Amino acid sequence: LKNPKKMQLDNIQSLKVEINSPPWADEFREKGGIYEIINVINYHEQVKHKSAENGEIQSQLLQLLQQLITLRDSCLDYIVNTPRCIDLLTFSIGSPFPNVKLLVYSILSTVLLKRSEEGYKPVLNSFEFYAYRVQDVSKFSTMMNTLKHEEGEAMKRTLLEFINCLISTPEELDDRMEVRNELLRLGLENVMAELRDDE
Repeated sequence: LKNPKKMQLDNIQSLKVEINSPPWADEFREKGGIYEIINVINYHEQVKHKSAENGEIQSQLLQLLQQLITLRDSCLDYIVNTPRCIDLLTFSIGSPFPNVKLLVYSILSTVLLKRSEEGYKPVLNSFEFYAYRVQDVSKFSTMMNTLKHEEGEAMKRTLLEFINCLISTPEELDDRMEVRNELLRLGLENVMAELRDDE
């Protein structure tokens, strides 16, 4: 994991087998393994001319990350308490590979659902940082463009779950309204109407 260029799919499959042991998962976390997984995901996101293999490596590593945070709460805590991890994950919301985006939003939803108090600000800040990097008008522009144009029920369902988490997580009403209003300005109401018409 220390050298992203050398990561192969076979290596990831081996990790998936080992990860089912909670003691091994704890040791993996303690030695910085979670950060290294996320770092490799980001490495493949930064490749200018991506191949299908880049996307497959990202997808497999994101599935591995899901396994870890499902198996051990301490792995989720590590991500929440290391904002750089959330920033690096969020860089992949603009991926050309739908499954990569779906998995990233799913993991971020887990952060908001299970660690709402500690996770909300890092997630929101990561979207602001992403928007700054890609020069989006709004921190939610890329997400809303995916919701409007991406095919697939799984993607739309995952995005709507994430949006629901974004709106419902803040304790303060003003914070909830700020997020909701920003999403409405980006066309959320129209998208919801279209989805209802398609049902």
